[in-house]
Formats: sequence, C-alpha cells, structure tokens
Amino acid sequence: MMNPPVLLVTPYQRQPRGNTVTSQRLQNGLSQMGYEIDILALDSAEGWSEAEARLARHHYRILHVLHGASVEAVLQRLPAAGDLPLIITATGTDINVDLLGSQRLQIEKAFQQADRIVVFNPAFLSLLSASIPDIASKLQVIPQGVLLPDCPTWSRSAMQWNDDDVIAVLPSGIRPVKRIEWALEAMEIAAVYSPKLRLVIVGPIIDSRYAHIILRQIEHTPRTTYLGEVDHQAIGGLYAAADMVLNTSLSEGQPQAALEGMSLGLPAVMTAVTGNLDIMTNGREGYYIHTPQELGLAMQRLAEDQALRQEMGSAAARLVKEFYSASAEWEQYHLLYQELLRK
Repeated sequence: MMNPPVLLVTPYQRQPRGNTVTSQRLQNGLSQMGYEIDILALDSAEGWSEAEARLARHHYRILHVLHGASVEAVLQRLPAAGDLPLIITATGTDINVDLLGSQRLQIEKAFQQADRIVVFNPAFLSLLSASIPDIASKLQVIPQGVLLPDCPTWSRSAMQWNDDDVIAVLPSGIRPVKRIEWALEAMEIAAVYSPKLRLVIVGPIIDSRYAHIILRQIEHTPRTTYLGEVDHQAIGGLYAAADMVLNTSLSEGQPQAALEGMSLGLPAVMTAVTGNLDIMTNGREGYYIHTPQELGLAMQRLAEDQALRQEMGSAAARLVKEFYSASAEWEQYHLLYQELLRK
C-alpha cells in the first residue's frame, strides 16, 4: 500500500554534506515503506516547477524540511506548501549557530510554524524549550541512522600508506565551525611521539577563505594529507582502511560522519560539545576532548595501542548497531507522518 506523498526539502544536495546524506537516507528508507518522497534542494534549480504543479493539484500531504533556516525560502518559492503539515528536522547549525545569532527571528518563526520539530539528541530538548518555551510540546527526538553503501576497502599501498601506519581520518567539510585547526595542532603534538600516525582530512571546501588558511597549514603539518571531496558511495572504503575517526567541531547536531566510521569499527575522538556528548561513553568507544592538546594525547594513546583500538572500535560498532539503526529512524518518521496525517 502506498503512503501519502511527502515533499522533503534539504539545504544542500550538490556536495556530500550532512544534510545531503540525511535527505538521501530518508528518501531511500521511506520509499521502501511505501512513501513517495520528492526531494528539493535549495542549492539546485531542479524540481521546483514540478513541485509547484503538484502542490496546485494537492498532491503532497506533508512538508518535511531539513534545517530551520530553510523554511522561509521554501514558503517564499512555494506558498501553497504553507497549507501542509510541517515537520522540521533541526540538523545542528540552526540550533547551535543561527538561533543564537542574526537569524534568530527567522529560526524562531520557522519553529513556531512547525507542527513537529525533530532533534537528534535529547540535550536539544531542554535547550530549545528554554530558548522558545511555546514550542516544547512540538519537540521529538529521532537519532540519525547510519547507512553506508557497500564499497571496496581502500588500498593502503595505493594511498602510499604502510601496513603498520595508523590512520586517523577526519571527515569534515572545510568551514570554521568544524575547527580543522584543532586536528592540525593535535597532529603536531602526536606526531612527535607516534611516528606511524597519519592524519587524513576528507570533505568538500565550503568556506574558501577558511580553506585557504587550513590548506596552507596542512602543508606544514607532519604526515597530514587533505584528500578533497569524496563521494559518499566510496567513503566507507576509507573508514574500512583507517584506524580511528575524529570530530573537532565547535558545535554539532549529531556527528553523522563519526558515527559512520564507528559503525565500521573505528574508535572515535570527539570534541565535548552538545550534539557529540552522550553519543558514546568516554573511554569505552573513544574519547571526548576539550582542547587540541587532549586531542593529540588521545590520538597518541590510540596510535600506540593496537589492542585498545580494537577493543574501542568493537564497542563503537556495537553502539551504532544498537542505537543508530537506519531502519529504526525510518520507522519513527513513519509513525510521525501517520500521526500528523490523522489530525
């Protein structure tokens, strides 16, 4: 039986960013559950005229928008979508950055317009309830699921890595909020004591000015490489060839890339910020850090102890399997859609 059509809007689709991966994963899973999911991306001109025509025929039954700042743009371009039940999935920067800055009124208005607001982490419930008390009853937690395409493990020899090199991978778009400089400073520390340690940074350039600074810094950081943008279809092969996964963000909604690495048995080292905290237990699946110095020490500890890497990596894989299942995520959105359709 087919479920009602849904219009799913994402800020980005051209680059392999978190919102891109999330929208594709939701479309994949919810389509299998009988939903017709049309994706519109704010960074693409494709699909808008067709969506407008379908709205005129009352084709869609739900509007689902990723990132609160996207709502205003959608309703300006597609006013008829304002008549649909609205779900906002708050993906991180809308809460951690926009709500605290110049876009606060825009985000607050979007959240007040929504019928339901999905957050990835329970910590955001109290944060949002305190900031905008009248939306408390709309809030719901649905953790992101992890869905990595099957792909071959990357060849270490092709990457010019030795068999006994220890590869720390930092999957991240190059922009200030990701705080790549912490990883570079940490590598300066760890590389002195762990001669087999290598740092590999992978992700699209999002802020060109910041990227210029970071790329110049990489040139002077020992055993550190920037691989550029890697298609999500192939990223699992990099994780499978690596030994640990890093997250250095100043703020997070949920560390999707780190969870992907963890799902393949990599211990994680993450900044102790809301969105990352409560993902794992410090010292079990990896480490939380507060400074570049702590990051360097954690990388060094993992680089020098293979048994510890394997123990923590196995715990990380079990954690993701139990708590970050894509099928569980899809089921919770299905129940949410059905609840709104009954109203």
